[in-house]
Amino acid sequence: MKLFMLQSSFICIIFSILILAKGIKNPLTLIMSYPPKIRERAEKLYSLSINNYKKNHIILKLLVMFFIPIIFSIIAYLSSYNSFESVFIYVFALTSAVNLYDLIILDIVIFCNTNIFIIKGTEDMIKEYKNPMHHIRGFFIGIIICAFISLISALIVYLFNNFYK
Repeated sequence: MKLFMLQSSFICIIFSILILAKGIKNPLTLIMSYPPKIRERAEKLYSLSINNYKKNHIILKLLVMFFIPIIFSIIAYLSSYNSFESVFIYVFALTSAVNLYDLIILDIVIFCNTNIFIIKGTEDMIKEYKNPMHHIRGFFIGIIICAFISLISALIVYLFNNFYK
């Protein structure tokens, strides 16, 4: 349990640094994570740069979906989780901890309750910024992503144990 707490805390810190540094510098880089009404307004105001951020977002998601299962496979394996089931459960717990942290701390506490991520030209949309429902929906989508990452991670360890040992 101590190892899990240490690993999940470390992952949450890294995740926070990446998200906060990117978003504080330029909130538009996180435009795909904004509620729909804010995104629509920002797209009207910044249409040229928004398209670039959308492309970058898709590329980043694809890279993450490729590398994250590998990284979590290594974490689970080095933590002595070697069976398909144990890796799936451990990685699902780790990714779910990050997903829950993202919802509570980054989305609700920081995004909904500070002015850090307000995009110029959308300052009048405080109701949309403060509404957590978009983030709660994202959390449930995140659960599916956590399961997918866990499945791929477990498969990687399974293949490693059965073909490369």
